[in-house]
Amino acid sequence: MSLSGGATSTASNNWANVWHKILGAIWDNQGVEDEPLHHMYLDQITTDKKYFDDVEFVGTDLWHRTGEGEDLDLGTYGQGIVTRYEPIKFSKRLVIPEELEEDSQYDIVYDATRVLRQAETLTEDYDAVGLLNDAASTANGRVGGDGKAMCDASHPIRGGATVSNILPYALAPSNTAMGVMLVMIEKMPSPEGYVTRSLKATKVVGPTEYKWRMREIWKSEKKDDTANNAVNALKGELSEDYVGVPFMASKTNWFVKTNAKRGAQFVMRRPPRLRNTSSNVNETKVATGSARWVVGWSNFRGYVMSQI
Repeated sequence: MSLSGGATSTASNNWANVWHKILGAIWDNQGVEDEPLHHMYLDQITTDKKYFDDVEFVGTDLWHRTGEGEDLDLGTYGQGIVTRYEPIKFSKRLVIPEELEEDSQYDIVYDATRVLRQAETLTEDYDAVGLLNDAASTANGRVGGDGKAMCDASHPIRGGATVSNILPYALAPSNTAMGVMLVMIEKMPSPEGYVTRSLKATKVVGPTEYKWRMREIWKSEKKDDTANNAVNALKGELSEDYVGVPFMASKTNWFVKTNAKRGAQFVMRRPPRLRNTSSNVNETKVATGSARWVVGWSNFRGYVMSQI
């Protein structure tokens, strides 16, 4: 079928079987969830700016002992890592001939807005998961304000020291591995280089393949990987369930998300906008959709990783 005036996204010849009385149903895949999965593992923020900078506040050092009559020690404070966020536009267009709507008894055939809405939700998740896929790599341009990947063994802090948010040796999920991870989080230095006790683990994030293993580790009354019926000290340590991400490229890497401020973020500049218009040139219905967002992180302490 040829339509003058431009190409269409679908046409009658793409639906050879829907015009017959023998049609039982039109089915698609299992559908797309209304809520993107990244809402469960990235902090959600909005912005009304074309771009903005997140600026790390680096406080002063510890107080010093001071004798009578001595000058008080002069401290300093200022800014540290600066991370820029500039939202990106994502869009899609579908063109439907009016004849398709006129002849079809099933709106699923010509409901282009529905198709766009499902594709947009998946687009958010596939874009967001890139942060996890590239967590320990800068190869695809995911570089933080400190010039490092989100998870790296040498994030710079004041005074020339470095901080790691990646386990020094790979550990598969287990009670022992979780214990190591939790201790690492609680002892992670602040921008000033001090342990503050403010950093806490909130949830575990990783591939779907670990879903049941994580439940055994965190939910069991007894320690799951021993034969001595020991109490599971990890039970109740986290307030939220494991987040299995089926979009992840790795089947083995896993993360613990913390309560760090301005960690890994999904920044929405403009929510999805769907429009329907008519084109008189070729008598088609045009459905368009667009949104603007960006995914990134400011504070690398938002995630600690086990890279396997």
